[in-house]
Amino acid sequence: MRLFLLLGILFSLGSASSVDKQLRSGIIRNSPSMVTEALKMGANPNQEVEKGRSLLMQASYKGRTSQVKALIKAGAKVNYIGKDGQTALLQAASGSNLDVIKLLIVNGAKVNHKAKSGTTALKIAVLSEDIEMVKYLLGKGADVTLPGLGKKDIRSLALESKNKALIKLFK
Repeated sequence: MRLFLLLGILFSLGSASSVDKQLRSGIIRNSPSMVTEALKMGANPNQEVEKGRSLLMQASYKGRTSQVKALIKAGAKVNYIGKDGQTALLQAASGSNLDVIKLLIVNGAKVNHKAKSGTTALKIAVLSEDIEMVKYLLGKGADVTLPGLGKKDIRSLALESKNKALIKLFK
């Protein structure tokens, strides 16, 4: 009897690992059905993958809104901080994914989080001159006085750009 119990436990542990792999694979392959199925089977939505980043960070960077929704619904930590200080919000900003940014903020993402490098979502938006992202982040309380590059704050970076629409937002 003990042997069967032990085998059952080992099988369960193996299954958990395989559903976690299925979830990672679903994110990589952009397969919403694989992601949904793996999460239903109990896959860990807070798995760390490469460079200490989470699956939510990967899906956010790639702009996979349905996967981001599924991961959040399954309990993914929206403000999980990777080894480099990155969060899903910073990854979404790096990927220029405004819909994902909105989804993350609605679910509690910290707008003014700074990575170890000093990067913020607003800084990324300003440097990439993504006007819609800048407008949205400003509307959600992004701090323009946080450092941008060197001693200059984000407002200064925006005002030094040659993009008239961007400059107008910071005057």
